[in-house]
Amino acid sequence: MLDLGCGGSESIAKSLAERFEVTGIDFSTEQIPRARENVPTATFQCCDVLDYIPEHLFDAVMAFYVLFHLPRADQCELIRRLGLWVKPGGLGLETIAESDESPYTEDDFSGVTIYWTN
Repeated sequence: MLDLGCGGSESIAKSLAERFEVTGIDFSTEQIPRARENVPTATFQCCDVLDYIPEHLFDAVMAFYVLFHLPRADQCELIRRLGLWVKPGGLGLETIAESDESPYTEDDFSGVTIYWTN
């Protein structure tokens, strides 16, 4: 299972790693060490989701609270890639925004600058 935007993996990846092989991806240099500590049986990589190149296909891919941190064109590209990264018959779970808000940057979101769009 691939967890894009895994953060510190306090909940989702931790519970899934009890039953599945989990790979987590996050761009935060703060969150990846937390994820490794929280879920030592999973594999984690610190990189931008658009730079990630999987070594194999996954039974499932998830991108919870990730897409709205990307410009809209990149959101479409990531969704396209998710379809390529999942095995035939596999599952994809993504959260998307329901509003149409202009993009903006928040300078201090838990200590980092973060981009938002819907």
